[in-house]
This record gives sequence, structure tokens and C-alpha cells, in this order.
Amino acid sequence: MGLFDKKYCDICGEKIGFLGNRKLEDGNLCKDCARKLSPFFRERRSSTVQEIRDQLAYREENAKKLEQFHPNMVFGTDEKVYLDMNAKKLVVTGARNFREDNPDIIDYSQIISCEKSIEDNKEEIFFTDKEGNEKSYYPPRYSYSYEFHVTFQIDSPWFDEISVDLNNGERPDDRNSDTFIEQQMKMNELVSIINSWIHPELSESVLMGPDVYVMNMQKQSVPMQSAELQTEESSNTGSWKCSCGTENTSKFCTECGSARP
Repeated sequence: MGLFDKKYCDICGEKIGFLGNRKLEDGNLCKDCARKLSPFFRERRSSTVQEIRDQLAYREENAKKLEQFHPNMVFGTDEKVYLDMNAKKLVVTGARNFREDNPDIIDYSQIISCEKSIEDNKEEIFFTDKEGNEKSYYPPRYSYSYEFHVTFQIDSPWFDEISVDLNNGERPDDRNSDTFIEQQMKMNELVSIINSWIHPELSESVLMGPDVYVMNMQKQSVPMQSAELQTEESSNTGSWKCSCGTENTSKFCTECGSARP
């Protein structure tokens, strides 16, 4: 078969356009079928046609199960972690309407571990001299920004890890700032909840980790807003009706996940 011979998707049978082929171990996949795969899936090239068929069947079943997923807590800004506290399930997605995005439903029994980390980004600050040359300060000066990550190790045939950047676009530049403390509290609370699902026998202080004292010290001075579906600003009080028809009182629709207008 030549380089420019016509190719057909081994899943749906449709002709694959120029630059539209997604190679499999033993076949070809069109971009439309590839879009239906889990966003956390990374092993497409080493997967067989049958394995892709199996995953797409799982994804169709996942879409049906989303109808029974009712989140009552959410963490994050652009990329969000939605929690169904009653069913002990979660989804991770950046979509405005998570039901349309078909995010993978993760049951607590699939979560092997939940770890948190703060990434310290350090960048040197320079000045420009009279000749227009960029120079270092003496001693060197630096700017900092901090990212808050939560990583789930997952028992799944299709992926084994989900990593979430909780603060996304908003990066605090000072460990003592209100923004840093608030985002740290959000991260700690999320990890504490997940670890309480998978390790119910452990105490709260163990679940939250060694920096739990930071949260306890700040609870009186920093508003707890880690769960956007639970804690609302005073300006957003009162009920509202989502475009899907659901009555809500929080910032996000508990049925489809859309933000309050």
C-alpha cells in the first residue's frame, strides 16, 4: 500500500482524509473516532483495533452512567474536579457542560492513591543598563509563582493517572498571600476527602498531611471557598434556573455542570 493510497477507519469504516489518520498497532483510526476516546488515554499507537473497539464501548456506557452522576462539590477553576459525595465518584474536566464532554466517571474503589504537590516556579529578574544590555542584579533577584497539583493513581484498563492543575491561570507569587493560602486550603480539602474515601480508617490529620496546621491556623482569617457548589458569595444568593431546566442555588448546575449566568 502506497503512502498516498486511500485509508479507511477500521472502527467506523469511513474514508480517512489527508492527515486525518491516527495509526493503531494493527490498523487505522479516523480523527472522529479518536475524539471519542478517553482524554486520559495515552497508548493509542500501541493499541489494537479490538482494544479501541472495547474502549469505545466503555465510553458509550460511561455516557449513560453520567445521567446518574450528581455532583455536590467542585474544585478548581478552568480544569475542575466534580465530586458526587453520596456515590463517592468523581469526574475531571475543563468543559463548561461536563455531560456533553463525557468525562470518565471514577469510582472511589478505582482510586489507588491521591497525592498533592506545590510546584515552585522560579525565574530570574533582569534590568537593562544604559547601553540597552540585559543585566543580572547583584545579588540575583527572582520572581516566583506557585502551582497546586493533585494526582490520582487510577486502576483502569485505559489509563493509570489523572493529574489536575487546580489553580490553572491564577498563580500566586507569595507563599504568605491570601491567594496562596486559599488555594492550599482547597487542595488540602480535596485530598482529604478523596483519602477519606479510600482510607476511612485513618484520622483527619493523617489524611490531610503534615501541613494541616497551616489550614487550621488560617480558618478564622481566610474564607473557606474550596467547594464552589457548597459555599457561595453573597451576591449569588437565591435560586436560578439552568438552561437544562434544573433549579439551583449554587454557582454550577448540579445536573449539567454549567456555570451560573
